[in-house]
Amino acid sequence: MGEGRGALDWARPQEKGTVGAAAARYGGAMQNFRDLRVWEQAQCLATRVHGATKSLTGTDGAGLRSQLRRSSTSIGANIAEGATSGSGRQFARYLQMAIASAAETESHLDFSERVGLLPRGTVLELIDETVKLRRQIVALRKRVVAASDTQNP
Repeated sequence: MGEGRGALDWARPQEKGTVGAAAARYGGAMQNFRDLRVWEQAQCLATRVHGATKSLTGTDGAGLRSQLRRSSTSIGANIAEGATSGSGRQFARYLQMAIASAAETESHLDFSERVGLLPRGTVLELIDETVKLRRQIVALRKRVVAASDTQNP
């Protein structure tokens, strides 16, 4: 995390002002998704999932590999799409989709460990990272909704 803002540290540290000020400035929606720490973390998670699933082969492994890669890359993609949607309410909707994709990723990871396709240690690390990211997106969504409600009562 950074700068003492915890889960609400969705703007990179060089961003001026507070989280609330940044959200209010955009009416609850950001314009440059690359300025969002949660987007960067989602990209890192997707990259780690991609690497962890390289060894999955065969019918079962290939199908699960595809599902895990799609759900994990969908997290960052939804954050990016929502950040450029132009309204806080739309941004919040896309953040909710990113939250759902994170839950889907967690579920696929759990399943892959249960059936022995991925090592337990790898799965536990990726699930921990996914849960932390999902919590940060939930916190960001709450701030975006609050800023959006303030802009459009």
